[in-house]
Amino acid sequence: MARALASLPLISKAMENGQISYSKVRAVTRVATPNNEEQLLRIALGGTAGQVERLVRAWRKVDRVAEEEQVDYQQKHASLTTYTDEDGMLVIRGRLPAEIGAVFVKALQAASGEVGLRTHRYELGDGNDVEAESRRWRASNVETRVFVIRTN
Repeated sequence: MARALASLPLISKAMENGQISYSKVRAVTRVATPNNEEQLLRIALGGTAGQVERLVRAWRKVDRVAEEEQVDYQQKHASLTTYTDEDGMLVIRGRLPAEIGAVFVKALQAASGEVGLRTHRYELGDGNDVEAESRRWRASNVETRVFVIRTN
């Protein structure tokens, strides 16, 4: 609870001022984040410890369901394809969940030994910037570039 309170200044201050009990703080810190702190504080201020505890149990259940739905969505929409194009180059296309993508990139780096990184910034006509990282790998005397594009 103490670790959670370090990032929850509103709840922490309300507890210090005696506005909410230890029981309510213990309950809300199980699900509180900086994004939902204000909402949970209002609930804690307006309800009994028992009501807050029941609400937090329901909140956790909703969070678990939402997380499961996100995992299902990512699994359904994940893909990875490879093919050799007309000029003999290997083309890799995919959508991977972030954790699996990080493992994939590390595997590429381990397999080929990364030798450099350059970043280029491009301004689009619509006012957005695009940052492209050019990662260069050398494997078996063949240089490969992987471009990662991020929009801001």
